Amino acid sequence: MDEIKPDFMEYSNNLDESGELTELSKVRAGKNIGGTTRKRFVRFRADAFNELIEAMEQEGCSYVTYFDKLKKSGYKREDGYPFEYISAMLKHTRLGKVREMEVEELTSKLLNYFHIPTVYNKTFYLDGRPRTLSVDFLQGREQIVPMDHGNPSLEYNPIEQWHNFEQWDKGFRNTLANIMQKSFNKEENIEKIMKDIFKNYLYRGMLMGDFDYSSRNVMLVYDPDKHEYKLAPNLDFEMSISRLNGDKFDLYYKEMFDAIKTKYPDVFNEFLIDLVKFKKDKKVISLINSCVKDEQHRKDYYFTLRNNARLILDHYTPIPTSYIGKLKQNVQDFILGK
Repeated sequence: MDEIKPDFMEYSNNLDESGELTELSKVRAGKNIGGTTRKRFVRFRADAFNELIEAMEQEGCSYVTYFDKLKKSGYKREDGYPFEYISAMLKHTRLGKVREMEVEELTSKLLNYFHIPTVYNKTFYLDGRPRTLSVDFLQGREQIVPMDHGNPSLEYNPIEQWHNFEQWDKGFRNTLANIMQKSFNKEENIEKIMKDIFKNYLYRGMLMGDFDYSSRNVMLVYDPDKHEYKLAPNLDFEMSISRLNGDKFDLYYKEMFDAIKTKYPDVFNEFLIDLVKFKKDKKVISLINSCVKDEQHRKDYYFTLRNNARLILDHYTPIPTSYIGKLKQNVQDFILGK
């Protein structure tokens, strides 16, 4: 994390001097977000996000932003920035909790590595203290719809309380059905969202050991113009990169793993293949080094991730025969540097 003095602007209800982001300003002005740490929306100069703009040019980029349309327009950085400022949430850190800021950025990068939709987080020092910027992802008049409101069965339950698959499957489905009563393609959308929720459980909750991944962090995005709902990108990672409890694997995780394996075999087996590739890919070390300066922290995160991957693979190998050919090809591609 570098010490920087970013050029940023607070939101105002008044028109911007540049005339840009006027509608967004009306929505974001003075808005504070709840949670353990203080957060508010600001606008940072676009050139502070070179890494994000570069990533968006790559095939398979899974960062979700309010300017995603650039990915479809063939935009290239050499054309110059199409806007001067980028809207982002500025997240303060609790005193002495540097680790929380490190894993905010690292988890964001790891999810993008696995092509899992995620916000883009950037951590830096401002006035001697670490901060996290999370780029805004709501477009136009889109709104966040929490999944845990009004449903006692979905109220805050951290990942290690997700023992009963049927309970969570039913709870989420009932909540989605109530929220999406007048939505188009309701059943099809519910199925897609459910599949993605449990996919996030595997990658974010299990591999990355995010024990704060809960129903409170599973949200929908509602577009009132199209009357459509979709799963919000992954966000809020301050408790991520923790070790799974190997001694209590059967108690805490096995029932969920077995149920996902049965219900969504394609997701589960792709997950196992990704774990094998992940353990061999040196790019993971580069991702860690890019956002963590402390050498001991780097080692801790790396060995935590490898431990979680090994623990899961130890319980769920061999991989089904139908996926062996694909796995061999992936390993061969890795060896050849493809």
